Amino acid sequence: MKCSKCGSPVTRDKGFEIGGSWFCAGCFVAKAQEARHFSKDDVARLKRAHLEETAGPIPRTFLLQILESGYDRISRGEEPFDQILQDMTNEIERAAGLFISREILQVIEACQHVFLEQEEEIRQRMRKLSGL
Repeated sequence: MKCSKCGSPVTRDKGFEIGGSWFCAGCFVAKAQEARHFSKDDVARLKRAHLEETAGPIPRTFLLQILESGYDRISRGEEPFDQILQDMTNEIERAAGLFISREILQVIEACQHVFLEQEEEIRQRMRKLSGL
């Protein structure tokens, strides 16, 4: 895949798909700037958010949906940038909580399975000892 704006190679892990077109992180931010003028701090926060939030337990497609929704809201310019960024952050935090709790549940289920096996092993040993 190539960035629709600059033509540089883009992977699914590092790019954004908007309306069927792929953009690298730099062009994604530049495209957002074209729609609305951002300060350098706003651009830096967008870049940091992209780098920090695209790695982890949350599926990439889920994060992209949140970011695309935020991009659409930013492009319309109807709401303050800080409010949009806060809403996106809240959605990402809720998603992280959900996906991490699912991972914790899987660990608990695995521990429960091991515990049940150990419990059965202990019962068998107790039966053998009581038979002596």
